[in-house]
Amino acid sequence: MSASANRTKEDGIESRRDLEVDNSSSGSMKLHDLSPLSKSKKGSTTNSTKDLSKTPNTELKLNEEEEYEEDDEDNEVEISQSYTETTENSFNQFDFTNPSSILKFKYRSISATLIRAINLFRNSHKLGNIGESPLLSKLAMKHSLAMAKGETKFSAAPVRSEVLSQPFANFYAHVTKSDSPNHAFLDVANEWATDPNLSKALLSKINVVGVGMASNKKISFFTVICAVKSYIGNSQLVGDELRSVLLGNRCIQLVNKIRKDFDLQTYLYDDYLSMHAYKFCQADHTKITQKFMSSRFNDVSNIHVDFGQVDFEKANPKSIVEEWMHQTQHPIAILGEFNRIGIGFCLKKNKLCSVRIVTRSLHASLIDGSEVLVDNHILAKHVAEEMNDFREQHSLARLNLDDDLFKFAQIHSEYIANGSEGTNPIEDDFYQNIIEPRYKLSDISHTTCREMSRAPKEVMKKWRNNTDCVSVVLNLVDDIGVGLCFDEDYVCHVTVIIADKGGEKEVVNKIVSL
Repeated sequence: MSASANRTKEDGIESRRDLEVDNSSSGSMKLHDLSPLSKSKKGSTTNSTKDLSKTPNTELKLNEEEEYEEDDEDNEVEISQSYTETTENSFNQFDFTNPSSILKFKYRSISATLIRAINLFRNSHKLGNIGESPLLSKLAMKHSLAMAKGETKFSAAPVRSEVLSQPFANFYAHVTKSDSPNHAFLDVANEWATDPNLSKALLSKINVVGVGMASNKKISFFTVICAVKSYIGNSQLVGDELRSVLLGNRCIQLVNKIRKDFDLQTYLYDDYLSMHAYKFCQADHTKITQKFMSSRFNDVSNIHVDFGQVDFEKANPKSIVEEWMHQTQHPIAILGEFNRIGIGFCLKKNKLCSVRIVTRSLHASLIDGSEVLVDNHILAKHVAEEMNDFREQHSLARLNLDDDLFKFAQIHSEYIANGSEGTNPIEDDFYQNIIEPRYKLSDISHTTCREMSRAPKEVMKKWRNNTDCVSVVLNLVDDIGVGLCFDEDYVCHVTVIIADKGGEKEVVNKIVSL
């Protein structure tokens, strides 16, 4: 251990060197039969709900902005607040004209949680979950950012031309703004559940949704687009690929029935995964390795691919899924801890071959509710506690959780997450005038993982597997500080600083065998 160290580790500790807690959101959302009063304002553009549920392929009529009106009590549903006041106030620190990676994560995670709110609203009316359309979310985010920057007026009209050119039978677009510094999320969720037209659209036969959120220093803008996506008639899907998609959707129904029998969360179909599954089905299977898949889909925390085949003459959804279940690895793909699935089929000689790709992503987990947003400072503290527990297992005293070290570690983690733009925190006055003079020795490390609530244990797992890290944490040192944040790709960045004030005890670099 030294006063200034800078190392690179192959096993996951990306960098190490001499070491304000970000206020992320926390909590889960529930639906209650209450009568909220919304403070948000809105403007919407859509076709009617009747068109959504009964009349496909209709051209949508754009409505003018409307004033908010309270609805009948039967339609009123409150979605409990999921974001703390400090979270929404923390937006003041950002440059909204050029969103940083951390700010984009906040936008994406809030959007995912709002989709979760939509599904809870549908569940309360005994309707199933709908999945996110990356295309619609991209359009919604683009529109919200344009309103936040003042590039377009507060209206859903600009969404129309872009959505109509996509393979959607019909859609409903709605925009909301809130100037409430502390309750924007709650107000917007309540408005969506109580607005007559939007609530009817959300409870109709839609199958995809996209949400985009952006803010400036005073107002937050939310755009939601729900739609009926059509596979038949989509010029991008024809012939064998279209048949593959339709058969895949039927097979997923049976897979989800099996998962329900085992009390597992059901899969949602993913078009992007299915497109790749169809292509992989026609390729050489020996080249589709786990390493190849991990490099191709680097935005997920876990991924698995399986292959299968049945006689073409006997092929039907039931026989296909039965063949999957009889495979040795079926517990992984069918009963594993994943949340999205893509299936592809192709005909080879007299065999119908199949490829199944299952993934677990943090963004999808927020939508499904299997993950909830937790304040960054809470996760950072848990990382420190994991390391202190590790020290106690080796009969060492717990390290003191120092506020200044935590503050600096947070600054450092955000600096790395934002692409190391600007001044290195090590060169900042706060470190050189406050942190460095207090300690004789210090060690800074930075690592990443693709976990959220599991991040503390994942970080500790990496430290346990790194002899240099073990040597540092099991030394005769005094204080610890941890900083943690997420970038726009849901990569968790963790900075740990461990420091020694000096004294009679000797601090040495040593290799510890476990």
